[in-house]
Amino acid sequence: MRGFEKIEFILASFLGPPKNGTDSPQQQYNCPCCAQENGGVPDGKYNLEVNLQRGVYKCWKCADTNGTQGSLGSLIRKYGGNALYRQYKEEINALIKAKLYSIDEFFGRGSALVERPQIKLPASYKKINLNGYCKYSVKEYLESRGITQDIVDKFKLGYTELEPDKPDGQGRSWSYRIIIPSYDIDGKLNFYVGRDYTENDKRAKYKNVTGVNKTEIIFQESLIDWDAPIYLCEGAIDCLFFPNSVSMLGKHLDKDDYLCTQIKKCANSDVIVCIDGDTKLSETKAIYSLLNYGRLKGKIKYIRLGESPCLYKDFGEIYQKEGKRGMMKTVRLAKTFSEAELLF
Repeated sequence: MRGFEKIEFILASFLGPPKNGTDSPQQQYNCPCCAQENGGVPDGKYNLEVNLQRGVYKCWKCADTNGTQGSLGSLIRKYGGNALYRQYKEEINALIKAKLYSIDEFFGRGSALVERPQIKLPASYKKINLNGYCKYSVKEYLESRGITQDIVDKFKLGYTELEPDKPDGQGRSWSYRIIIPSYDIDGKLNFYVGRDYTENDKRAKYKNVTGVNKTEIIFQESLIDWDAPIYLCEGAIDCLFFPNSVSMLGKHLDKDDYLCTQIKKCANSDVIVCIDGDTKLSETKAIYSLLNYGRLKGKIKYIRLGESPCLYKDFGEIYQKEGKRGMMKTVRLAKTFSEAELLF
C-alpha cells in the first residue's frame, strides 16, 4: 500500500510476509504469540490481523486468552524490539507531517500517537546529591529509609523546597517533598509522586500529580525488565528497594489497566504479588487470579506481608530494618495458591 512501505518492511522483518500482500491496509500475518505456544513454529493460520491506517492489531485466535491485541506500536516493541519500535515511531511522525496519517484515526494505549497530558516536575524540584550539598532534612529522611546515592541516581529522585502558590491552590502542597518521578518506555515523564520529608502530621504524607489517570500509565515503565521476575508492590517508595519491583500506585489492579494488559503481553517470567500487610487476603487473591491464566498460568506467585514469617508491612520497612539481606529473605517466601485456596 502506497505510503506504508516502511511500516510493512518493519512488520515483515519479524512476522514474515503477509498472507494477502500489501495492496490493502488490512493485512494478515502469522501470530508470534501462537507460534510461541507451537514451539516457536508459525502455525500458518495467519490469524493476526493488522490495520495500518488505524495502527492496531488483533489475533483472532488468542486475543481472548492471551490478550494479543492493541496498538501496532506495542506489537512491534514486544516482538520486534526497541530498535524497530523507534523506527516505527519515526516513520509515523514522518507520515503525519506528510498528512498521510491522522492522529484521530488511532486509538489504543501504547501507540506512538496516543496524546498524553504534558506534565512538568514542581517548580522548585532539585536533584539529590547525598555526596555534596543536600538539604539536611532531606538527607536525614533518606538515610532513615536506607536510600543511598545509587538508588537516588537510578530512580532520578529529587526534592522540593517552598513551592510558589498557584491560582488553583495546589502549588504549596508540593513544598518540602521527596519527588519520585516516573518515565515511560520512551523516557518521557508520565507521572510523579511526592513524599513529605518533614513528617508534618497536618498534611498527607503522599501526593500524586494531578491530570494523569494512573490506570493509563505504568509507573517507572522505563526501568522494567519484562524477561525477569516482576514484583508487584503497592507504593511508590516500595519499588525502590528490590530489582524489578513495580508499583501499582495502590492495592488494586483491574483487567483494563495498562499495567495489567502489558503484564499479560510482555511478562516472560514469574510475577509476584506483594502488596502491603494491611490488605485483605481476598485482595491479593483478586490480583493473583486476574493474572494467572493463559501464557502466565502457573507463573503467578504471592508474598503475604504483615504476618509470620514476614511481619513487616511493606518492602520499604523490610529494607529499612534488614537491608538487602532482608529483601532476599523475603522474596524467597513467594508461593502459589492452590485452586482450592482461591475458592475461599
